[in-house]
Amino acid sequence: MGENQKLILRLCQQAHALAEVSYLEHPAARGETDWLEKRKYLIADISLHMVQGALQGEQADSLLLRRYLYSLLILCEEFLPGEGLSAAAEKLLEKQAEQQSSVNAEQI
Repeated sequence: MGENQKLILRLCQQAHALAEVSYLEHPAARGETDWLEKRKYLIADISLHMVQGALQGEQADSLLLRRYLYSLLILCEEFLPGEGLSAAAEKLLEKQAEQQSSVNAEQI
């Protein structure tokens, strides 16, 4: 792992901790006016997880990245309603299920 990668991961770890605490400490509840403000911290949290998943190890874990991308698409639907993000998220799940079926069939 290169020095730049290590530095990015270290900074992500710090940013992730701050995003997580900020989300947990934000008092807004679903339906309140500040709810989307709170959700921004969750988007930041998951985005940082995605960066960490992409940079840790020799190769990015495609299953992990797919899971984070799915979560981001679902969360962003609140900010961009009507853009089809939920449908795109569901396609990710379908593709994952297809790939898993292929792997299972090959193992038999």
